[in-house]
Amino acid sequence: MSLDRQAQTMRTEALYLNGIFREVLDDIANIHENRPNLQLFLQPYTESPITHLRDNPPEKLDPVRLYASTSNDLRHVSFVADIIRWEDKTTIAPDRRARIKKRLADYQPTEEGLYNVPEHGISRNLICVLRMKRLDAPFAVGQLIKTDNSEPLGVRATAGGWAYVFTRPDDAPAAAAESTG
Repeated sequence: MSLDRQAQTMRTEALYLNGIFREVLDDIANIHENRPNLQLFLQPYTESPITHLRDNPPEKLDPVRLYASTSNDLRHVSFVADIIRWEDKTTIAPDRRARIKKRLADYQPTEEGLYNVPEHGISRNLICVLRMKRLDAPFAVGQLIKTDNSEPLGVRATAGGWAYVFTRPDDAPAAAAESTG
C-alpha cells in the first residue's frame, strides 16, 4: 500500500499529550530523522488507560495523529507523530516485553526501560509511534479543538494528562509529507 493511501486513512480524532519530557521526544525525533518507520515508545505516567486508543486501536495503516507539548513549554505543540499501536503494559506477554525493553535500551536511553511508577500506581499505557517530528514552528495548544465539545484546548498549569482533539485540517499526515517531498 502506498504512503498516499496510508495518509488517506488518518483518523479525524487525534491525541494530545501534555508535557512530555523534551529529552524523550528528542530521542525519538532524532532516530526518526533517519529511520521514520522504526517503532518507538511513549509511556504516559498514569494508571488510567487511554480509552479511545484501547477501544479503537490504531494500526500502521490506520494511525492516530499525536500532538505533544513538552514539560518546559506547555503552551505549544512542539512535536507530532503517528500512533500505530496501544498496549496495556500490565498484559504484555513476556517475550514481547523483552523485545520492547531491548528496543528502549537501544534507542531510547532516557526512558530507562519499560516501567511502572509506584508513586503514581500502575503505568498502564504503552504508545507505539512512527515518524516523530520536531516542529520548526510550534503552534499554540489553543489551536487544537477538543472532540467532546468543539472548544479550543486550554493550557494546563502542570505536565501530564491527555485530550482527544480533532486532527488539524492543515496537518497532513507525516507519511503523506514524505511521499510528496
